[in-house]
Amino acid sequence: MILYIGIAILVVVFVWWLSTGAILVAVRMADKWGKDAHVKMTALAMLVLLLGLWGYRDSIEGNDVHSTYVA
Repeated sequence: MILYIGIAILVVVFVWWLSTGAILVAVRMADKWGKDAHVKMTALAMLVLLLGLWGYRDSIEGNDVHSTYVA
């Protein structure tokens, strides 16, 4: 049981680190490409938000391991 908790913690830390890096790269690219890029990055971020909300809604009633990782 402790092993599974440790794996879950490692997955969370990795996804958190990866998503933070993706945000920093997106901001740097938008700064380099100009004002129109900020609008495009915001639209892309809204799509990612909608995908995250869908995943949350899809996994909210599940009691299995898959729902835990999706949430």
